Amino acid sequence: SIFQVGQDPGVACRAYAGKTLWLMGYPEQSLANMQGSLTLATQLDHHFSHAFALCIAAMGSQFRGDGQHVYERTDSGVNLSTEHGFPHWLAFSKVMRGWAVADRGQREEGLMQMGEGLSEWRSTGAGLFVPYYLSLKADAYSDLDQIEAGLDALGEGLEVTQRTGEVWWNAEIYRRTGNLQLRKSTPDEHRAESLFQEALLLARRQQAKSLELRAAIDLAQLWRDQGKPKDAHDLLRSVYEWFTEGFETADLKQAKALLDELS
Repeated sequence: SIFQVGQDPGVACRAYAGKTLWLMGYPEQSLANMQGSLTLATQLDHHFSHAFALCIAAMGSQFRGDGQHVYERTDSGVNLSTEHGFPHWLAFSKVMRGWAVADRGQREEGLMQMGEGLSEWRSTGAGLFVPYYLSLKADAYSDLDQIEAGLDALGEGLEVTQRTGEVWWNAEIYRRTGNLQLRKSTPDEHRAESLFQEALLLARRQQAKSLELRAAIDLAQLWRDQGKPKDAHDLLRSVYEWFTEGFETADLKQAKALLDELS
């Protein structure tokens, strides 16, 4: 029955509200909802809901760049899903744990785990989150200076979104592709700038303030390097000043440091 195999609606609503609130630019409210989802799942003593909540909370931690929490939650997710036979959440946990392993510096090992998890995820017939997973692989490739492999992963992610219509992460795919264009042996600043602009416009259309901020940071850094500090400052300030919470998160601290530099 649904009570045995489906996730509890209260757990799911809190988890997905947390994911959405982070995208919309409310990192503290996001974290509170993610924690509420985990707390409820634990209180219910419902293993499927608990595995699901661990996965979405790990995603929230990854959004914030908190590799330690990603590792802890996905390690629990792997154990719980293995014990109770949840192939979806096992695969999800493996991908996310692989990212956390790579984030710790074990990048080859992390890539292997991400690849294994992604293959298992696809073998269940699931298509959701694949572009996001591929962007995590691109992170590790980037850290290994395997720029073309990173671009290939992001390109595949974009192709998937064109087939499925799952575009909530596309602004990040554009932004990360722009960053890798700047890391090529012959950097392509023009292509990078157009990708950052595309990321910015899409994030604005989607009201995804956290993704808009990231795109604004990267475009502002590029404009600073091109000798356009005023344009860089004005762009970044207009986005940064919208935020009302989460000023201790990595993205907002980076934005504030760049604004201070550009002032």
